[in-house]
Order: sequence, then C-alpha cells, then structure tokens
Amino acid sequence: MKRLCVSLIMLGMLTSASAMDFEHPAWGIRGAIGTDISLVPAFGGELSLAFDFEDTTWLEFDLGYFRSSYHWTGTTTVEDTTTNIVLLRANRLFNYNPDKPGTFYFFGSGVGVVNVYWEETSKSSGSYLDDSGGTGGGFIVSVGVGHTFAGGFEVKLDLPILIVFGGYYGTAVSPMLGIGAGIRF
Repeated sequence: MKRLCVSLIMLGMLTSASAMDFEHPAWGIRGAIGTDISLVPAFGGELSLAFDFEDTTWLEFDLGYFRSSYHWTGTTTVEDTTTNIVLLRANRLFNYNPDKPGTFYFFGSGVGVVNVYWEETSKSSGSYLDDSGGTGGGFIVSVGVGHTFAGGFEVKLDLPILIVFGGYYGTAVSPMLGIGAGIRF
C-alpha cells in the first residue's frame, strides 16, 4: 500500500513536470490556524512554490509546519501535550490564477511527520506521574477551496487527512482542518 501511494504521487509529479512553466514560478507564504491530529487547535505556516501547468491549473509544492499545545486538568492529574507536524505536499490547483481575483479548488497528496509528547503530573502535589511520546511518518491527502484577491493575497480552507504509521499513535487516520491566509509573489 505504501509503495502504491508513493508511486502515484511520483507519477503525478513527473507527468505534470513536462508541461509546467518553470520560467514564471509563484512563491507564496501563508500563516494558518487549524486542528492537529487530536483535533486540538494548531498554529503554523507554509512556504509554497507554484508552477503554471495549464491556463488555470497550477501545481503547487508546499512545506508546512504546525504546532499545538494542549493543557488539560482532570480531577487528580494535569496533562500537557505538545504536537509538531511537518508536511511536504504537492497540490493541484484548479481555476487558479495568482494575478486575478477568483475562487479556486485544490487536491493534493504528500508525506508528513508527526511528533507527539505528553506528560502527566499529580494535581495535588505537582509530582511527575508519567510521560510518553514518539515520532511517526505517514501519507497525507487533502482537498480544499481558496480565493485569490488583488495584489496576490489569498485565503485557503484545507481539509487534510494524515495517515500515520508508527510512533505514539501506532497506525492512525487523522482528519485535520486548516484555514490559512497569505501572499503569493
């Protein structure tokens, strides 16, 4: 299954690369707020590079980093959890033109790395009780919608689904949600 997913991603990128306009790339940077793999608020950003594939279809490569921190107080314990997520994706943008205002749609796939660490302490004494964590990798698929405005400003609503293998969660399917805004130049 892993090999099939990687093969499809690579085939899509190689097929697209022959028709892309490499002379006029569009760089972008976005800040985002969303949810992590536990559906806890996460904050982060992405750096992207997009190439014109056809008139209104672009191929975008992005590198994203998201972090969440969650503090929970129960009746007898306090738990602090920190999650770090790094994503590398290729997105196909439809009805997209960075120079003209308009709504666009996208889907993408890629790979991700998730690191989770949590620590539990006693609420009454503050003493250490337990901790755990780990790092796992996986595949990501995503769909979304966005809107470009004049001057290169754009917003995106992204629904990524991360399929993690190994690490703290073992094998898990984790839907996330993100809303981002940034500039394309």
